Amino acid sequence: MPHAQKRDLELRLAITGDRFTLCERKRDYLLWIGRICEEKAPHAAIAAAKQAGMHLFIAGQVYPFSYHQQYFERAICPSLGEGVSCVYSPLFEDKVALLQNARALLLTSTAEETSSLVAMEAMACGTPVIAVRRGAFPEIVAHGKTGFIVDDVREMASAVAGLSEIDPAKCSWRVEEMFSAQRMARDYERIYHRVVAKHGGRAAA
Repeated sequence: MPHAQKRDLELRLAITGDRFTLCERKRDYLLWIGRICEEKAPHAAIAAAKQAGMHLFIAGQVYPFSYHQQYFERAICPSLGEGVSCVYSPLFEDKVALLQNARALLLTSTAEETSSLVAMEAMACGTPVIAVRRGAFPEIVAHGKTGFIVDDVREMASAVAGLSEIDPAKCSWRVEEMFSAQRMARDYERIYHRVVAKHGGRAAA
């Protein structure tokens, strides 16, 4: 299948703009959201935030698995109260407020993520994303425009200094153009027209 056709057929996560709205005024904190476990690496976000001299909010849930709970106790708890706050299982409205007001969202997963809904949600709110160069992150985050793609904790911390260069409105625009429900509907409509044009006559027969 040609690359262009393959791209047309990619499934994209739909972000509804009325739930994650643009907020251009940011507060002085960084944000990490996700399942609190070793493979998602919130400990790396803690290290980056400390190097950057920024407060970090960790928002998420520790699943009832012993190795997740042990990781939380070992790698996260010792840093709480020292420039790091934990919002456990935030309500939806709390999550939106955290995303809207953060200086940036940090993505530190060690897994080869196939997408990132929270990155799209953050950018819809006008919040830049600083993500490790792994999986789909470089496709979702436009380096230097809606955030930064980095290779390690040191680069993540250094990227914080460049956040003033990122226009929140451009972050929101990228989500609307690339990942919105409207974009998804247009893509499906284009594919359906293509299929009908190619096979419609035979289907009618």
